[in-house]
Amino acid sequence: MEIALLVLEYLKVLVWPAVVVVGVLIFRRSLRALISRIRKGSGWGVAIELEGDADQLAAESVQLPELKGKAQSQTEDPLQGSDRESRLGRVLTAWSAVEREATALAGRLGLIPRTNLGVLSRELLAKDLISGDTAKVMNGLQQLRNRIVHTADTVDLTDATVEDFVLTSRNLSGVLSALQSPNQEG
Repeated sequence: MEIALLVLEYLKVLVWPAVVVVGVLIFRRSLRALISRIRKGSGWGVAIELEGDADQLAAESVQLPELKGKAQSQTEDPLQGSDRESRLGRVLTAWSAVEREATALAGRLGLIPRTNLGVLSRELLAKDLISGDTAKVMNGLQQLRNRIVHTADTVDLTDATVEDFVLTSRNLSGVLSALQSPNQEG
């Protein structure tokens, strides 16, 4: 009798997890489609908010101290498609330009060529060549690029997110291309 009660208690505890697992298995395609349309979400302490992050980075990049008094690049982007691949392509093209400028800057400064903006920003900040705000934008753009690339098949990039990413990339490219070694200035 006690064994039967013990088994019944175990079944009571395991019923809901079993129902959830079966539900996920049955509705996995619908759940996957639903998740792919999410632009904002959180769970287990992790938040996904690409559009807000891209917008914030773009706003910060416009205010970079190194851009004060300089005309900001507002050239037309030749890739104006609306599909996911075109949006992702525009992000990657903009990122590639930033990486080229970072590599060229490292060469001009006699640093090890790097495309990791986080590492480069720390080196530039240590040499007092950029402001803390610029280092923050460089790190933020690197993190946003990583999130976009690693979730490209599940996150729908909006036009606003892409435009903000491209604007931030152009601003950073302008800052990096204008930087010179302290002994080369003047």
